[in-house]
Amino acid sequence: MKDINNCQSDNWTCIRKSISIIVIFSICITTTAEGTNGISAWLKSGTIDWGTWGAETNEICAGILLSPNPQNNTDFDSVSVYILTSKTNVFWDYLGPPNMKFARFELKDSNGVVAAPKWWGIKLVSELPQRITKEDLPVDRGRWKMLVNELCLKAGTPSRFKDFNIHDVYQIKKEGDYTLSVGVAIYQFAPDRKAVSRLDLPCVTIKIHLKPSE
Repeated sequence: MKDINNCQSDNWTCIRKSISIIVIFSICITTTAEGTNGISAWLKSGTIDWGTWGAETNEICAGILLSPNPQNNTDFDSVSVYILTSKTNVFWDYLGPPNMKFARFELKDSNGVVAAPKWWGIKLVSELPQRITKEDLPVDRGRWKMLVNELCLKAGTPSRFKDFNIHDVYQIKKEGDYTLSVGVAIYQFAPDRKAVSRLDLPCVTIKIHLKPSE
């Protein structure tokens, strides 16, 4: 009987040790996963290895990708702006601003002089409200009356915000190195989804070499 009790005691000790090892192992896995599933970690590790990205706020940031002109692969004057988040389950929680305008858009030459947009060019900046009620949100004219400018954000997957060509905005007169700064504002639904509130993302700045506009 004594041998049986000792055996049972030894088995219980082994079981407790096994449980402790499993718990510690689970904690290590969780900690490691949390440490690698963030914007800064993705950019540092090369998981996302393209574009120039701004600082993050509320686990969201904006980024810029320069693309070559289809007619001249040496001219990187086509610009795509993206939104990146590390949040999960927010696919329907964010909207782009009215008419997908920027909160800030600025181009400076190598001397720090701010370029003036051409008056006949496309307008990329607008005064954006701080809050918009659900009734005032634009919807498409289709059968389902879907909200316009839904961003459909997914953790770890950059979502395209807007594309444009620099020469559609500015009349570049002198070839040289320029600095482009873009400020993006997006809108987040309130918990009751009766309104959206503005969220300004940190500005993204990138160097771009431009040739004179044709």
